[in-house]
Amino acid sequence: MNISISIDIAAPKEMVFESFIRDSYVMEWSEFVVEYKFEEEEDRDCIKRGVTYTRAEEYLGRFVEIQSEIMEYEPNRRVTVKGACEDWEVWTNFQLEQHDPGVMRVTLTHTREVVALWDRLSSLVTRWVLRRQLKQEMARLKAFAERRYQNSLKPPEVSESVEQADSGEN
Repeated sequence: MNISISIDIAAPKEMVFESFIRDSYVMEWSEFVVEYKFEEEEDRDCIKRGVTYTRAEEYLGRFVEIQSEIMEYEPNRRVTVKGACEDWEVWTNFQLEQHDPGVMRVTLTHTREVVALWDRLSSLVTRWVLRRQLKQEMARLKAFAERRYQNSLKPPEVSESVEQADSGEN
């Protein structure tokens, strides 16, 4: 089963890429991801090829732990992760490319080998549900990255006590 979804995000590539790979950000925008456990804690801040981690996700009240490894990593361009859980393996590729000035085209490709007889029989429904979920996740990523970008453009707020000190008021 191969599902590919693209979406345009109006934010700088570095911000979009970081929103997808930084675990603390993913847990803010993803409906399913609840925890990341890195084998080496320093890998949390130094994502690169070969990093391994466990990602806990919740679906319909059921928790699933996915053993993951970063297979390809090109900063601000793409990352490919191989995930395994129970009796299946999934490859997820996240790729960025400039679409228009100030707009990044994000393509997420989700590939899972369908081997079991039940998977073959249910793949049409599974594919439809998964595609719908991935579209919703990409829409949440878009909203999150664009909100981060817009917030980064706002001037820093000045506290009231600093304003009073500057004006000479007590």
